[in-house]
Amino acid sequence: MLRISKKVQVAALLLVFLSFSVVESARALVLTPGVGPADTFEYDVSAYWSSSDEYSSIPAGLSDYNQTETVEVRISSVSGSNISTFTAFYYNNDTQWGDYGLVDVDTGIDYGPFVAIIAGNLNAGQLIHPLGADNIAINETVLKAYESGTRETNRILIEQTNATTGITSRFDRLFDKETGILVESYETTTSTNPQTTTTVSWDIKSSNVWVIPEFPSVLILPLFMIAMIIVTITYKKKFSGTARPFILR
Repeated sequence: MLRISKKVQVAALLLVFLSFSVVESARALVLTPGVGPADTFEYDVSAYWSSSDEYSSIPAGLSDYNQTETVEVRISSVSGSNISTFTAFYYNNDTQWGDYGLVDVDTGIDYGPFVAIIAGNLNAGQLIHPLGADNIAINETVLKAYESGTRETNRILIEQTNATTGITSRFDRLFDKETGILVESYETTTSTNPQTTTTVSWDIKSSNVWVIPEFPSVLILPLFMIAMIIVTITYKKKFSGTARPFILR
């Protein structure tokens, strides 16, 4: 009986390990990027800063946001859960700067100037990085109106307060549900000693993914056929009856 019990225990442990492997593999396969190579997204960025300390100055680099004409994010390639990007900053003084980046939508590992991309088609309550350690989940899915039309967006709201330093951070981000790309972001940090507020915002303004044709091409052929039928009927009615068309001899 003892030998049988050990075998059963070993078999049970193997089944547990296999089940964990299957679950983790399935979770990894569920999260796939919603963006594709050659997708581009353009943003307006801005920053706000205020302080009760008249001798303090705006943090280095923050003022650059207000000197930015546009930020363009280009999807270079997609491989599995990895998204390679190139982000270009175009400034009002006709200068520009750019760099490459990478985002893994499964683990949350990323680098580069723009990393605000999550997997496509996530739902409220779902973890954005199931193989990562941040435990961040979608708060809610809401409808938002943009120039290209109304889109479903996944909202992530994070608020943190450090009781020791008196610093409070609030991150309110909206991601397009279908593609997983950032559409709006408002990051606010406040401190009490001195009273300081810093806000950085990102707003999407255009994308080649969301172009809506002014006239759907799928309707061209049906409407052409209807027009031809109307012309044919009109022609037959015009020359029917006793009247005969004039024929040039």
